[in-house]
Amino acid sequence: MRLKIKLFASFLVLTCLLPTVAVSRAKKLSIALVKSKDAYSYNETSIGYLKYFKTIGYKEYAKKDKKYFKKKRMKIEVKEFDLKGDVNNAEKLIHEINDKPYDLVVTLGRRAFDSMKGEIHEIPIVFATMFNPYNGGGEPKENGSNIAGVQMDIPYSTQFEVLGAFIPFLQNIGVIYSDTPENKLKIQKAMDDADKLKLTLVPYIAKDEKEVAKALDKLMKETDALWMIPDRNIYSKDTLKYIILQTIENEFPFMGLSKAYVKAGALFTVSWDFQDIGQQAAMISHDIMAGAPPSKEKVRPLRKYPIYINKRTAESIDIRIPQWISEKTVEFYD
Repeated sequence: MRLKIKLFASFLVLTCLLPTVAVSRAKKLSIALVKSKDAYSYNETSIGYLKYFKTIGYKEYAKKDKKYFKKKRMKIEVKEFDLKGDVNNAEKLIHEINDKPYDLVVTLGRRAFDSMKGEIHEIPIVFATMFNPYNGGGEPKENGSNIAGVQMDIPYSTQFEVLGAFIPFLQNIGVIYSDTPENKLKIQKAMDDADKLKLTLVPYIAKDEKEVAKALDKLMKETDALWMIPDRNIYSKDTLKYIILQTIENEFPFMGLSKAYVKAGALFTVSWDFQDIGQQAAMISHDIMAGAPPSKEKVRPLRKYPIYINKRTAESIDIRIPQWISEKTVEFYD
């Protein structure tokens, strides 16, 4: 009997240590929404985040630099912060978050997340509009019991399936990347996913931007389409402009990273609905505010994968757009 009482007491102590927000006892909750910088993706995510509370019955009103959401006895206060692309702006903000204190921190973008996660341990953090920060997959481990979020990663299998819909004869997919540990993990996972679809991913390691042209020339001869991963080591405005011009000139399908690439001339992309990402982050926040530990919420996958297509490029390289792709497409560009 004494053993049971001790175990129960230990459980209570452990529960009290978990970073949760007890909504039932609170009349007002404060949320710090931290953007990495003023950018379209983060602004849209913020709109979606705030919109969610209205969809579940909260009434919105603004006062000075804050947004408020009220429902019965509960009031949620949201204050938005902008790091303006500079991590040096985070120190003052971290002090303010810890001193107020805020009940929840929402980070939009990798710079905001990295700035907050190392300094805030007792307050739940919900990240959004960034790729999974845990080695391209997995869940929070060290010092991550207060972290949850929505990853931007779109399954490679989904991307390859859409690419195969555009190219019925698809067998070999080319990809150019720099040799980094993170990229190696991504490419290996992509190769495994391609193999399950009976496709072959043909990788080419480029040491720098200068090698991109050589890599592209080789892959256009040996593969059926070009796919890419984010890689600042080799991709710049100049290299991307070169890739787009060369793939169109050689009637070679190129799948871009975002709709900006499609506007510039890439055939298509499987992209993101940033407002929906914001709503997913708000759902996680609401669950945490209702008492769920962030560690239980973990990292959630995206719910939507909108497709953007450049019709002019499709016509130029003689690609027919399948009906089911047309129905799922959010925007066409001419």
